[in-house]
Amino acid sequence: MLYNKHIKPSFMIIGGVKCGTSSLYRYLNKHPNILPCKTKEPGVFTTRNILKTIYKLPWYFKLFPKKEYEGWVKADWITLTSDEQFENTSFKKKKEAGINYITGEASAATFVKAYPWLVKKIFPNIKLIVLLRNPTERFISHYKMRIRFANEGRKNYQQISLNEYITDQLNEFNKGSQKNVLSQGIYVAHLNRWLKYFPKNVVHLCETKALDNSISAQIELNKIFYFLCLEDFDFNSKWNKYNVSKKEIEAIDEKRRLDEFYSPYNVKLYNQFGIKF
Repeated sequence: MLYNKHIKPSFMIIGGVKCGTSSLYRYLNKHPNILPCKTKEPGVFTTRNILKTIYKLPWYFKLFPKKEYEGWVKADWITLTSDEQFENTSFKKKKEAGINYITGEASAATFVKAYPWLVKKIFPNIKLIVLLRNPTERFISHYKMRIRFANEGRKNYQQISLNEYITDQLNEFNKGSQKNVLSQGIYVAHLNRWLKYFPKNVVHLCETKALDNSISAQIELNKIFYFLCLEDFDFNSKWNKYNVSKKEIEAIDEKRRLDEFYSPYNVKLYNQFGIKF
């Protein structure tokens, strides 16, 4: 069977969106026992169409390296350049005989869009990694991405001020929308949705700020390697930041609006999971 020819994913970085999942995935793939998925973000579970997900599973399994293959494994990648442009890139890693490899993927929207029960059904032994960023910063980063898309002339993306965008998102949320950009930062609700199906010992939580420098990143990565039952790996000499936006937004009043909105949810997150924003 096709499923048996390829290495099944042992882990998924399921989110959150704009929380540094691309960087974390690149760091993990520096470990000698981890091989990449052909596409960093296949997103097969991010659709709410169950039949579509099931239909795409053969394609999905083919994205992971073959068990018997020896040679270079290539991963396609999208990088944010220093001038705020997206660029298609790739990296390669050699698969050698006699090494026990694991593999995984990083589709950030899985956290808020997927059916956890479906992931559990297909991968009963999968381990989940969730990367969380200050929700106000995460929202602004998402806003900046939308503005980049508008500047590129992409359909359905318009120029809009941050203040207007916050107002629009608040209006959607108040109408009952639980899937908009604002609600993506209500981490406690999404985590509890996943924990209905996955025990805590197979869900690793980490904060984006841990990846800010090589020292804290090394500490966090060793925790993840332990979580994945792998040996520690010193990658400090190979450490660098990916997808760093150079354009900061001051927006003091807008940040205050977002902080006020997220405050009660952040308190619940801290009380339940010990993560403080």
